[in-house]
Amino acid sequence: MRKMVAIAIVACMSCALAIASAEVTTSDLSHKILAGPDKDGDYLISVKVTVKSLLDTGQEVLLRVQALDAEGFEVFEMELKGRIGAKETRTISDSAYISERLYRTVTKWQMEE
Repeated sequence: MRKMVAIAIVACMSCALAIASAEVTTSDLSHKILAGPDKDGDYLISVKVTVKSLLDTGQEVLLRVQALDAEGFEVFEMELKGRIGAKETRTISDSAYISERLYRTVTKWQMEE
């Protein structure tokens, strides 16, 4: 019974994050290579986006950033999570590793809709 309750709570938390992200606007998406390539051929990159809350209460947000190749196919995806206050505007960022070979195919970064 405890396992089922824990699974339900985690599922509900994920839903709340996804729903909350519909209540924000995003702008100024950018990325930067922080380090690399390392011995495995990976770059450490940072991705950031400016987020503005449209709600009168604070919320957790979950945003997905896509990296697309020249043909428009998604080759990499990254999640950005954070807490944003009521009517607040702030920057949310995170870092991740991406192979140098894959990074070189990226021609466009965008927010997943």
